[in-house]
Amino acid sequence: ANAAIANAEQAADTLAANPNPTSADIATAQNAIDAAETAIETAADAATTYTNAATSAGEEVQATTTVGDTSDAQTTLTTAVNAEIDSDAAVSDLLAAANNAADAANAAIANAEQAADTLAANPNPTSADIQTAQNAIDAAETAIETAADAAASYENAATSAGETVQDTTTVGSTDDAQTTLDGIELNNEEVIVVTINSDNLADTESGFSVSAFDAFGKEASISNNQYGFGVTGNASGANAELGYKAGVGSEKLVVDFDNDVSSVDVSFGWKNSNEDAEVTFYKDGVEVGSTIHHGGSDRIDAAVTLQPDNGSAFDQVVFSAPAGGDHDYMINSISFSATQADVSITEEESADYDTAALAPTLSVSLGDAVAQVVQVVDTEAMTAQGITQGSDGNYYQTTYAETAKLMKTETVEVGKAEKIRLDDAPDNGVLEVQGSDGNWSEMAVGQEYDANVQVRFTPDSSASSATKDIKIGTFGENEGTNKFSEKADVSDWGSVAKDGKSVTFTDGELSVTTTVVENGSEQKLAAYNKAGTSDGAGIGDTDGAGLSRGETMVVKIDGQDVNQVVFKLDGLGGYFDESSSHATEVLITAYDKNGNEIDAQGGFRESGKFVDSYEFTTTVPVARFEITTQGSDGNFVVQNMTLSKTIVDDVKFTAIAEDGTELSVVSDINIQQGMGTTNVTNLLPVSDEPMTKDVKVVDIERMEAKDALLVDGTWVVESGEVQVSAPMKDEIQGYEYQVDMSAALSDTDGSESLSDMTIFGLPVGITLEGYTPNADGSYTVSLDENGEANVTMISQNALSNDDINSIKASVTSTEENGGDTSTVEVNAEVEVTGTEGDDTLNGTDSDEYIDGGAGADTIAAGAGDDTVLFDANDVSIDGGEGLDTLVFEGDINIDLGALETQITNMETLNLGEGSQNISLSLEDVVDITDAENLLRIDGDAGDTINLDTLNTGGSGEWTLGEFKTDLETGQTYQEVTGGEGDNTVTLEISTNITIEES
Repeated sequence: ANAAIANAEQAADTLAANPNPTSADIATAQNAIDAAETAIETAADAATTYTNAATSAGEEVQATTTVGDTSDAQTTLTTAVNAEIDSDAAVSDLLAAANNAADAANAAIANAEQAADTLAANPNPTSADIQTAQNAIDAAETAIETAADAAASYENAATSAGETVQDTTTVGSTDDAQTTLDGIELNNEEVIVVTINSDNLADTESGFSVSAFDAFGKEASISNNQYGFGVTGNASGANAELGYKAGVGSEKLVVDFDNDVSSVDVSFGWKNSNEDAEVTFYKDGVEVGSTIHHGGSDRIDAAVTLQPDNGSAFDQVVFSAPAGGDHDYMINSISFSATQADVSITEEESADYDTAALAPTLSVSLGDAVAQVVQVVDTEAMTAQGITQGSDGNYYQTTYAETAKLMKTETVEVGKAEKIRLDDAPDNGVLEVQGSDGNWSEMAVGQEYDANVQVRFTPDSSASSATKDIKIGTFGENEGTNKFSEKADVSDWGSVAKDGKSVTFTDGELSVTTTVVENGSEQKLAAYNKAGTSDGAGIGDTDGAGLSRGETMVVKIDGQDVNQVVFKLDGLGGYFDESSSHATEVLITAYDKNGNEIDAQGGFRESGKFVDSYEFTTTVPVARFEITTQGSDGNFVVQNMTLSKTIVDDVKFTAIAEDGTELSVVSDINIQQGMGTTNVTNLLPVSDEPMTKDVKVVDIERMEAKDALLVDGTWVVESGEVQVSAPMKDEIQGYEYQVDMSAALSDTDGSESLSDMTIFGLPVGITLEGYTPNADGSYTVSLDENGEANVTMISQNALSNDDINSIKASVTSTEENGGDTSTVEVNAEVEVTGTEGDDTLNGTDSDEYIDGGAGADTIAAGAGDDTVLFDANDVSIDGGEGLDTLVFEGDINIDLGALETQITNMETLNLGEGSQNISLSLEDVVDITDAENLLRIDGDAGDTINLDTLNTGGSGEWTLGEFKTDLETGQTYQEVTGGEGDNTVTLEISTNITIEES
């Protein structure tokens, strides 16, 4: 058994060592393993028989020889068999791949032969046609090489596996196609590039035609806007876009070519990143290819080349929108190669043929206004000087002689009192004034004080002791109300006479007798006790109404000097108000001992109550007081009276106004019994009203009445007439403005020409000196060889900045090849020019051209679309709001980051004339732009922009983006972005400019 096992392992190893074992080889190894298994079973049976026999004989059972197994041999066999199975499958796959590659090669050969035959049938093939056929042959050659490589791989694998090599599909050759192609003669006409855009859609002589169809398949109108052209209709997207109408189908733009083309370069517009365009190619009405173009910038995109995948030529391309989603777009341009014959032109030498005119550049600026001044007769001066023009044309002036002035007195206000002065002090006391510190000091005669001071008077002790008060009548609390505390009685006034018509009060030598007289007769006295009513509490006569008009209380004084009385009256109703329709006034009259009237005082009630006090003071002794009423018929009673012996002192104060005007007033100070320090500020002649004074002034009415005139401050009257020269003055009859204009072609290949400039939109009354206006009011101005012109504009009035900005100019470039035109229109700018010094120039809301001149200038352009000329000496340049342009002129090399000039709020850098080399970093762009961080740079082939990455975080800070075309100017720009977050910046650099990084 062990020998059989060894034989099996040797057979398995031999099989494993065979790189290409046959089924017989595998069977031999398997048979050896099976034989070993049989021998193992036989050995096991023999060992069992021996063991049983020895046990039965009672003998010791000895160990027999150990037998192995076939597991190693079986594992080796299985591995070898699996490897053979994999090898057979690989060979089979390579055979299938070889046959497929051969089939593809034969198909490519057939396509090449068809392309060659089609070319041969073309009586007027172009180089593009030949190139199309050659491309098909080259594609077939590549396919043949691929098939040969696949066949060789199969044969090698089959040989290695020991399998029989089968025949693969036979592959042809391109010999016939190449022979046909070699026999073609090239049409000698030059190939040119034709561009289809909104300007030439209707052109029928440029080798193409364009048609539009709506979603229902009906012919529609071609739309156009700033993004290009599309289909006018109501599908997805805007009405101008080519779109898909749900449930119906797609709108289509169909471009038919007069001859076959191999590819088109298409610039899409208004196509965002999620929108697709389906493009299908046809040849003789048969579809030869299609493609889906994905996404866009939603603006005008750079052109992409579209063509069938199989390289086939085509004579029609159809643009549509795929179903599903929101796919809509416009086409900005389609470019294709054509011969001169296709576009009906002859251009013998130029290989680059332009058919579209590029917009030219144009600028117009106005200088400062220069007034046109002439001398004219000053009619206002004539009137003022009394000059008239005679019938003989001469000028005459009246002569005058001085006359005497007639005067009158007028009272004029001189303002409030500013100061006061004490001119006469009282004899019986002291006046004091309160200072700003609150302390009081004695006033000095002749000294001035502030008009707003407080003044007080303190009488001498001798004066106070010389006074006396005598109270007669009924005195009580709550007077004037029904709670009056006392009951009035005639006896309160003294001893009542037997007839009741008089009452006498005595105090030492003093005797006071009170009576009531009516119509010259004394009346009987009576008391009234109705306090709190219009009857009152006090005494009167007996008629039941107290005292009224025609009734007089008489108080006779004897034995002492009395100069003051205070009557307390009750029962004063509304009649005693001045405003009453029955206004009744109390009247008190004083008489001396000789019966002469001293004075009469009184008035209406001031308290508004039933009780009021009436005081009478005089400077001489009074022998008799009489109290009565006048006016209407109000009645009252006398409740009590106080007779006083007072000392009347006088004081003189003078108020002084700001201009020195003085107002003096003498006032009395009544020194009464018990009088202490009293505030007498009310005696100052000051108030909130202004002071006045009388002045002598010329009586103009009387002077004019005698025909007097005031001439240069002197009053005169006519004395004669003389001939004089008319007074003259400068008069502005208009304004001159120098207008600087310049224009240039954007296309410099010599195929375009520039028109004369048209000036229009002029405000009313403006003309161009030396030019005749066109019928529409515009002017045509010729440009010199440098594209410049300078004219003088005449205006009747000075122009505002808005007037200047309303003036427009236009110029047109014409492409000689096909006659395409492009017109640009601009508004005139206000020209602001500085001096040689350090100027501060502030712009307005208008569009301005600002040149600071020499000096370290500070420029703030303000709102409006302004143009500022750069000067490295300037301190700062701020574009302000609007679309502002900074112009660099001359051959200069500038690092914007190293400039001392602070530049802000600029949207465009114009590198102007000369060769400019401008270096800028991300930080520079953030500094000089507004919050949008978008900067456009215009220039020409002589200019270079150096993008600095060293100072912005290292290389890779700048990223080239797409190309963009300005719809108004036709200029193309390279988009460059950099930074991140709020510091992301975007540059739009003219493709004429060289871009470098450092």
